[in-house]
Amino acid sequence: MEPDFVRIASDIVNGVLTDLSAMGAASLLEGEIERRGLEETYADALLDLTGAVTGIEQYNFWLFIRATPEQRAQAFLKAVA
Repeated sequence: MEPDFVRIASDIVNGVLTDLSAMGAASLLEGEIERRGLEETYADALLDLTGAVTGIEQYNFWLFIRATPEQRAQAFLKAVA
């Protein structure tokens, strides 16, 4: 049976999961984004949520790669909506 990815994302956003569990769950969500072919939509949502802007500046890259599990879950929910 396939996991309920929307529920997992909601649990992360609502603080139901511990930090360590949320990090693992966010990684699972990103795998589902890739499976669905929504990488660009997800990346755009994550850029908006982290405040990073497109470009090659290191600070923007840092904001993007250091997105919290909550930001990743919110980006997931935006991408699959």
